[in-house]
Amino acid sequence: MEQLRAEHFDAYFGEQINLCGNGLAHALGIKSHFWVSSCPVGDHMAWVLGMPQPSSYIPSLVGIDTTNKMSYLERLQNIYSTFLYVYFVEKSVEETTEVFRRKYGADFPNVGEIAADSDMIFVSTDEFIEFPRPTLPNVVHIGGLGFREKLGNDVLNEPYLSEMEKGEKGVVYFSLGTLVNTTSLPEFAMTAVVETVKQTPDYHFIVAVDKYDQKLVRLEETIPAKHPRLRAFITHGGYNSVMEASRAAVPLIAIPFLFDQTR
Repeated sequence: MEQLRAEHFDAYFGEQINLCGNGLAHALGIKSHFWVSSCPVGDHMAWVLGMPQPSSYIPSLVGIDTTNKMSYLERLQNIYSTFLYVYFVEKSVEETTEVFRRKYGADFPNVGEIAADSDMIFVSTDEFIEFPRPTLPNVVHIGGLGFREKLGNDVLNEPYLSEMEKGEKGVVYFSLGTLVNTTSLPEFAMTAVVETVKQTPDYHFIVAVDKYDQKLVRLEETIPAKHPRLRAFITHGGYNSVMEASRAAVPLIAIPFLFDQTR
């Protein structure tokens, strides 16, 4: 701690998933705090910030598969999901606070209060494709900040450069991101993918599989959504994938698995 304190850091940037870093920044005496969310504003994050989270039209981050147009039953389920999410994360916040209080004394502030006092909150989403919701003046959307601006072949190497030229009508890209391994999917799921490929000969399919999958060719690079020959993107619904495809106006077929992907 003394070595870190001697660095005299000007600012702290911390991910919202765990507030331990916020407590550490306070203990180090760092004055400027910036809270970062790598996904949409979650239920607990809104709770901590005092940001309204109307469960009648804002889907819980880890809730049911629904939109902002909910039935009465879906609203009840969404309220329940939101409550559970906030409850369990709040317990984690209390436990984290207790760790710091054992070290620095009983007057150490709640780490949630430290996070709520952040100068700015950076959210890695695009408000134009996110559900409409109440917000705060210090919330800034930075979705797509790291996207590549180059188009098509400028960012591809062989053999993908040649692969993108195949298919009379263009290319369809299939990728489930980094969290879902294709080898963990039921056999019928990948069989369905292969059968779909066979039934659409006018399109060339590029299927990204994990390193343990020996049935299909492993993809070592990602295909840019802005590529002029990309006609559709089959995705798990990760936010980066959704944002990149939306900016490039590429049609999406979403197969969500968990967390914010269902939104």
